[in-house]
Amino acid sequence: MLASGLGPPICPSSGDLREIYRLRTALGGIGRAPNSDAGEAESIFFTAKLDGSFVTDDNAAFEFAVRRLGAGRVFDTIDILRDSVAANDITPSDALSTANDIRAAGRFLRRVHTGMLTTGYFL
Repeated sequence: MLASGLGPPICPSSGDLREIYRLRTALGGIGRAPNSDAGEAESIFFTAKLDGSFVTDDNAAFEFAVRRLGAGRVFDTIDILRDSVAANDITPSDALSTANDIRAAGRFLRRVHTGMLTTGYFL
């Protein structure tokens, strides 16, 4: 189901696909699983094309995107949680609970966010 506020999906043109393939290659996706890094490559491509922001917890994709797009346009889950706390949309306890729920679900935060998090980590 499409969220009405998001608008229609963007489909890459054949020219876009060539550049997306180059990005995928640069990310190291070729020679691995057939669609490895395809989503990250397409997202980075459209972030640049549409002057947007890129969010990922994949360490390699994060570092690649920072080099390609600049640090001010690349974020991870902890960045979003910290911004949400700063905007008073959620409490530090809510942010900590969300981060812990992500980990409990078998997902990972970027490796720079290792160890035991506390509510103060989100301030």
